[in-house]
Amino acid sequence: MPTRLLRLSLPHPRSTPAALLVAAAMVVGMLAVDVSGAAARSLPARQTLADAGNAASGPVIRTDRGPVRGLVKNGVSEFLGMPYAAPPVGQLRWQPPQLHARWTQTLDATSYGPTCPQITTLGVFATPSVSEDCLYLNVFTPNPRRARGQGLPVFVWIHGGGNVDGESNDYDGSKLATGGRYGGSNTVVVTINYRLGLLGFLANTALDSEGHLFGNYGIMDQQAALRWVQRNIAAFGGDPNRVTMGGQSAGAQDTDLNVVSPLAAGLFNRGISESGFTGEDPSLASALSKGDAFATAAGCTGTDA
Repeated sequence: MPTRLLRLSLPHPRSTPAALLVAAAMVVGMLAVDVSGAAARSLPARQTLADAGNAASGPVIRTDRGPVRGLVKNGVSEFLGMPYAAPPVGQLRWQPPQLHARWTQTLDATSYGPTCPQITTLGVFATPSVSEDCLYLNVFTPNPRRARGQGLPVFVWIHGGGNVDGESNDYDGSKLATGGRYGGSNTVVVTINYRLGLLGFLANTALDSEGHLFGNYGIMDQQAALRWVQRNIAAFGGDPNRVTMGGQSAGAQDTDLNVVSPLAAGLFNRGISESGFTGEDPSLASALSKGDAFATAAGCTGTDA
């Protein structure tokens, strides 16, 4: 079935070009992040479970990577801060997302994961914890025990922020999961983080990889999250054949891009574009030229990254 797109025109929070003007300010702080040993972790350091007493009675779901334990609030089961890809650090920085290592202990999924490095001076999003190890998603489901073949529709939300800031943690999917105040039908809601700014969208000839996939790492992250949904959402009560992707502002533009991307074919069925915009994206040659010039101006050559 072809993917269908619904575009909604809402007041635009701010123009993306203004946000992009300050994107370059991120590079020094981002490249200084200590990632030593992070790629070797089988579980996020904040989530070693067993001792999470307050979540000991929460629901446990087995994903294709390992078991996770969530919590129940107001009749909605929440599974927060679940990794959908390996930490994009060290040798995986500026690379397409990779599968996360499997784990055997039950993962504590009762708190949000870190936010991706971003511009905090804009004062739009609260970012209490920031790390390059940020590829986490959250699932809000009214019924994770739903019988096979009776899965609920799934809504995957892509946050806005000009692709330079924002986080999934700002969106509580529990009300939408139960139909909200308008009495809608139950839905399994998924919110995700994805790489932002220079870590998510820098094109540079030194970053070429197998298949020549480089530059749109943030979009690749979104597609990796959609693949996670296809593999796992049935265990949370969702129907992988009824997945809607939606976003606001830059998240709306990213939804549009995924609708037409052959790499996202078959990963979702519908798209909702809220307060989106359509602009002339740079060609690969133009993006590479600007990326190479930026690296030269920053004093980076070869494998300095």
